[in-house]
Amino acid sequence: MSLLPPNSTQYETALEHVIKSDMSSPIRYLWDPIKCPEELLYVLAITFDVDEWDEDWPEEFKRKTLSNAYFVHCLKGTPAALRLVLRDAGYQEFALVEGLNISKRDGSKTRNGHYYFGAEDAESWYRVYLQRAITIEQAYQITRMLNLVAPLECELKGLHFEKARFLYNGRMPRDGTYTRGVVNGSS
Repeated sequence: MSLLPPNSTQYETALEHVIKSDMSSPIRYLWDPIKCPEELLYVLAITFDVDEWDEDWPEEFKRKTLSNAYFVHCLKGTPAALRLVLRDAGYQEFALVEGLNISKRDGSKTRNGHYYFGAEDAESWYRVYLQRAITIEQAYQITRMLNLVAPLECELKGLHFEKARFLYNGRMPRDGTYTRGVVNGSS
């Protein structure tokens, strides 16, 4: 089917035939985070204004991040945004503890450095407890991601791991890749 008028020249007809759009082309999928070719996902991340993007993430995490980019922007400044960003980056099991100011000294909380007694601004502090060990580089990436979506008045006080990759036993190489269970969140 041609869109050219009946009095079109042979040149115009030939030109139309050459530049006719092929609808099987993946170009129509470029705006779809699920169907976009993997090698072009980074362009979609720029377009969707994704705050933290890592080319080393598995394809599944990249597509989840792109699918939820709109919701993250809508929820920015809420604990829901913090949870969504962590889940999209592949950290499925974690606990987010908000408000670290426990003012009562009645023995209900263990004095282990996780809570602050009498600190006035500790209500805006929070910690993240991860179920798996992460590298120092991953910890910095998580900190950046959380700082981008957290409320401005909130401060990450630490990332804690339920399981450390290494124990301090004299046999662990000290090359700066892993910690022994905690990374301070304040930078």
